[in-house]
Parts: sequence; C-alpha cells; structure tokens
Amino acid sequence: MKVLGRIAVSALMVLSLTGRISYGQNTVEDIYNKGMEYATEGKIHEAKEEFEKALNLDSFCLPAEESLQRVKDILSRKVKRQTGIYLFRGVVYRNSGDFVNGIGEINKAIDIEPGYAPAYNERGETYALQGRYDRAISDYTKALKIDARYTTAFNNRGVSYYNKGRHDRAILDYTKAIAINPRYVLAYSNRGQAYAVKGEYDHAISEYDKALKINPKDAVTYTNRAISYYLKKEYEKAWEDVHKTQNLGNQVHPEFLKALREASGRQK
Repeated sequence: MKVLGRIAVSALMVLSLTGRISYGQNTVEDIYNKGMEYATEGKIHEAKEEFEKALNLDSFCLPAEESLQRVKDILSRKVKRQTGIYLFRGVVYRNSGDFVNGIGEINKAIDIEPGYAPAYNERGETYALQGRYDRAISDYTKALKIDARYTTAFNNRGVSYYNKGRHDRAILDYTKAIAINPRYVLAYSNRGQAYAVKGEYDHAISEYDKALKINPKDAVTYTNRAISYYLKKEYEKAWEDVHKTQNLGNQVHPEFLKALREASGRQK
C-alpha cells in the first residue's frame, strides 16, 4: 500500500497511476518509510534526517512535511516523546491497512495529550479511509478547535464533505486552507475537483492552473485538468495534459485514454 498517496478527493472519472521519484537507490517513498520506521522505534534524530531527505527531493511531500513537524514537536518538547511514538505507530498501521490497530495507537496518543491537534487529524484520516466521514469530520473539527490555522485539517475535512456530496461545504474548507497558506497546492487541486463535479469546468481549470503554477510537477493535477478539458470538449488541451503527466513518469487510466481517443479521433 502506498503511503505517499495524498489526502485528496478522487478524480472525476479516473485516477492517475503515480510514479516514484528516485533518490540514488531509493525513492521518496522508501526514504519516508525509513523515517517512519525510525520514528516508531523512538529514533527521533534518525527519523528527522530521513524526513528531511524526502523533502529535499520533493518539497511537496506532505506526509514527510507533517512527520518532520511532529519530530520537531518532540525535540522541542511541545509534545511528549511517547505521544509522538504512539502517533507514528498509528499512522504506520493505518498505511498498511490495519485501521483497528491504527486507531488504537492514535487513541493512546490522545489519552496522553488530548490537546495535540495532529492526533485528531490522523484519527480523522483513518476514519475517512474507512468511509466513516461523519466521524472523520468530527475529529478534524476537534483538531481545528485546538489549532484554528491547521491547514491540513481544513483540507481533510473538505475531502470528507466532498465524499458526502456536500461540495459547496468542501469548497469552503479548501478556501479556508488556502487563505492560511496560499501555496497549499493540494487545496487548490481539491477545490478544482469540487468545482468540476458541480459542472463548473472553467472554475475547475482555473484552480488546477493555480496548483500547477506552484508545483509544475503535480502529475495528478495534470490528469484532473485533462479530464475537465475533455468534458469541455477541448480535446487538444486534454491531450497536452495527458502528455505532461506521462512525461513525469505517470500513467493515465486506460479507460480515460480510450474515451479521449474516441472523442478526439486521434490515438495520442
């Protein structure tokens, strides 16, 4: 199970199949996983080095960014060491698909320090992956009551609202995240998808443009913009974005390519 998958809403029709970024003999994902392994063992300084390596390769790797911040919270004694270890263990369990143990470990962290916002965010993500969106929203809201500027919690709550079909409410949360951090690429991309599912393709494309201006290597957003262009019947632009995501080492779902070929009358 990939652990570097972004917390994002699914594309309108298809998902891009994301490639891996190399770092010598390793990938960003491998480096992040090594950092998580160190963190669960309590090797905090070693974990910090791995998360920093991952971010040096991909500054938009949100899991590494958040994990690095939690390591810093431990080192600065903002949060107790054991709280952090339980939280890292919970994330590792969740990423492996073991949601029961994931929630169990996160609950241990909350029991020690109920005022630590990231613990509620991580538990919310775990509930969301199970489709338990109301519980996820409740946890994201708890995190935001503790930290009103927690952009990840705003974004993640927006995703859960989106998945409940409350697209306007999702847009509101994405907008709040962007107001706090105007360079939060994922919130622009997610807001674009919310507009797209409402049939507002021009709005969607505008959001994807903003995301790609900040991170021109965001392959998932190229795919989503291609879908919006396809739905607007702007097939040449759709093909351009397909080529861009493919040039980044990613694959586009064959069903979307088939639909685009049939609509455009060209093969590639």
